[in-house]
Amino acid sequence: SANNKKVALTLWYWNRSIDDKLIAKAKEKFPNIELTAQKIGGDFKAKLKTTLAARSGEPDIVALNDWIMELFPSEDRFYNLYDLGAGEIEDQYLAWKWKQGVTPSGQMIGFPMDTGPTALFYRADLFKEAGLPSEP
Repeated sequence: SANNKKVALTLWYWNRSIDDKLIAKAKEKFPNIELTAQKIGGDFKAKLKTTLAARSGEPDIVALNDWIMELFPSEDRFYNLYDLGAGEIEDQYLAWKWKQGVTPSGQMIGFPMDTGPTALFYRADLFKEAGLPSEP
């Protein structure tokens, strides 16, 4: 019957952005979805932007990073995740991380997956010598 037909979706991601084991678990959890996960090599961002500009060949799902705001001009190429119910779980996420995927017009084009640690290492003696604050 038509209800047993699998939905085919394509996912683009770059090496180490999404764990291969996680993709395998997603395929197991959603047997009604035929997920084709394509690990894109080379300049992932350039390929994605070019594909969006061509308005042809885009993946159904794409892994993004903190450069997501560079895709805001192409927001019409994305589903508004608020229309799909994303707002119902917004309170489960850090507000600053959630807002990274929301365009200035209020459309949510990206869903947060993680928060990565960031650190700055510096030599206090060189900061002090340059007249910069040297205490953390």
